[in-house]
Amino acid sequence: LRRKILIAARPVPLHGQVVRAVLEDDYHHFRVRLSVQNDVIVDTRGEALRYPYSACPAAAARLTDLHGKPVCEIAQQVYRLTDAAWNCTHMLDLAGFAMAAHANGVSQRSYDILVTDRVENRYVATLARDCQPLLHWDMDGDTITTPGPFEGINIRAGFAGWALRELPVDLAEAALALRRGTVISIGRTRDLDSLDHADITGHCYSQQPSIAETATRKRGSTLDFGDRPDALCRSDAEWIRFDDAPALSL
Repeated sequence: LRRKILIAARPVPLHGQVVRAVLEDDYHHFRVRLSVQNDVIVDTRGEALRYPYSACPAAAARLTDLHGKPVCEIAQQVYRLTDAAWNCTHMLDLAGFAMAAHANGVSQRSYDILVTDRVENRYVATLARDCQPLLHWDMDGDTITTPGPFEGINIRAGFAGWALRELPVDLAEAALALRRGTVISIGRTRDLDSLDHADITGHCYSQQPSIAETATRKRGSTLDFGDRPDALCRSDAEWIRFDDAPALSL
C-alpha cells in the first residue's frame, strides 16, 4: 500500500490563512480546506474524490463542528474537537494535519507512506517526510519489532496516547500518519468489492448502525499504486499550489 499526504498553507484575501490538505491511497482520495483567522477555525470544506462507500461524501458536513474552535499544534487533538465516530476518519485526519500546520507555522509538508504486503504476517512500514526518510518499522502483525523507541509497541489500542507522551510533537504526528497507513493496509488482504455495504462498527460515519446498510460499496474504487507512486495526488497538483486563488472554490 502507498499513501501520500500533502499539506499547504497560504494567506488568501478575504479568507484569512487557508490550509489545504489532500491524501490518496489505494482506497481513498480526499481533500480538506481550513480557513483560520486569529488562530480560530472559521470555515471548513471537505471533498470526497474517491471513496469506498456511497455515504462517505456526506461526512464532509461534519467538519463544521470545528468552526469556532482554536487551532492546536497537535494534529491528533482534532479528535477532541468533534465526535470522530460521526466523521470520515480520513477527512478528520486531514483537518488535524491542516490545523497543526497552521499552529506550527508550516507552509508546506508531505508524507509518503509505504507498507509492504504481509508474508506470514511480517511486513515493513516506512514514512518519508518532505521527501526525506524518517520512519522504518519492521512489523509482526500489529506489533513493531524494531527499531527503538518503537520496539514492542502495538499500533492498535493505546498507540496515540503513547506517541503523544513519549515522542516530540512533530515525530508523533508522523508516527500517527504511518500508523494509519499501516492499519488500513490490511485491506489488501481482503476482497473489498465482495461487500454490499459498509460494516456496522460505529467507528466512522459510513459505519454507523443507522447508515451502514445504505452505505453501498463503490465497486471498482480500489486502485493499486504499488509500482506507480508518482500517480498519487497527481490530479491535486494545481489545487495544492493554490492556483485557483483568489477565487478559492474548495
